[in-house]
Amino acid sequence: MAETYSLESAQILALARPVKLTDDEKAKLVLALCDQVAASEDAKERVKDRWDSVQHIYNCDERSSTLHVVDGWKPVIRPLYRPKADKIANVVRAAYYSIKPWAQLIDSSGVEPVSDVENTLQYFIEDSNLKTVSKDAFLDMVHFNCGVLKCSPTETGQLDAINIHPHEMMFYPCQVKEQSCCKTIGHRSSLMRWEIEELVQQKVYLKDVDCGKLGVSSQLQSNTEDQPQTSAIAADDDQIGFWELCAKLKLSGDKKREWYIVCLETESKQLLSIERYPYSVPWYFIFKTSTKEKNMFPRDSVGGVFQHLQLNYNDIHTVIFQGALMSAFPTAFVSSGMLSNKVSTYQPGQLIETGDDIKVQYIETRFNPGALGAESAKIEEIADSLTGTSQISSSQNLNANTTATEARGVLRIRTATSKT
Repeated sequence: MAETYSLESAQILALARPVKLTDDEKAKLVLALCDQVAASEDAKERVKDRWDSVQHIYNCDERSSTLHVVDGWKPVIRPLYRPKADKIANVVRAAYYSIKPWAQLIDSSGVEPVSDVENTLQYFIEDSNLKTVSKDAFLDMVHFNCGVLKCSPTETGQLDAINIHPHEMMFYPCQVKEQSCCKTIGHRSSLMRWEIEELVQQKVYLKDVDCGKLGVSSQLQSNTEDQPQTSAIAADDDQIGFWELCAKLKLSGDKKREWYIVCLETESKQLLSIERYPYSVPWYFIFKTSTKEKNMFPRDSVGGVFQHLQLNYNDIHTVIFQGALMSAFPTAFVSSGMLSNKVSTYQPGQLIETGDDIKVQYIETRFNPGALGAESAKIEEIADSLTGTSQISSSQNLNANTTATEARGVLRIRTATSKT
């Protein structure tokens, strides 16, 4: 029977220590952190439209096509990017989870594996939701070159993993290559007003939080206007947006800068809570397809490059489809007589009754879509080249017992194959 491992929650969850601040220290800290959040939000605005466009083409949204051949006719959407993005995310996910144990460690000598600890970590990771939510993070990595997972222990001693959309992240400063270089890193979250009031009563949040002054948040930026939203019926049900931050601070009594967990509501500029962070690095894990850009809000991504191909692909199929319809049903001009007021358009097999002598003239539309079909095939070829899906789709997942050495060998072979 396979062995299972468990640890007491106190052994895997270091208890964060609350911090006491004077009113003056608290005011200075809130002002500094609000400025950092605002600076991060301003920097993110430069890529927001580009990220939104990528999300539109992945969702096969009508906004992913800009061509309208005939007024009132919807553009034709042909998903080219979505299956390739899903394929890349699935292959990366399989690469992470095909080799067990998922966390491989060595002792301080750098030689012997620490199998007991590896098995313990494997148990906790398998027991968590990490494998499920990581696919969304890998998709964000493909879309925006920035996939984010937050992994933290719960009070019951379990591992909790959540995927955070890059729209909801903040980095200060953002012009760094990796998150460990940030002074402050965090994400936007929200709770109902009554939930915050209960956390104040339970002394999880500071007792001087004025819940009545907390600003009501709009929908999360990662949500689209098309998604269903309910309006709060009672004031207690208002959604209050706030930031959960890991900030490197030097507070009174600190000999050097230390990591702290800070919950901050920026609209009313209120500090909800502050505790000393129990670990040496923030619990956010960032996945990237490329590290060429020295920025946490990168412009370059697979989805960003792909969006122009998808737009051209949609436009080509829109012209083919709507051009064929216009050729089959040419524009008609009535030069004498009058049709019924009910007849504004015509369709195949339609019988139109009229008692007048009507003269109709058609303007023939000559349309040959042959060249567009060849161009469509060329776009598909370029898309395969950009995403590397031709090589990836032919590969197989590694066996669960594959060693790290064998995995590196397979990776070298695949890399060499992709270059030939």
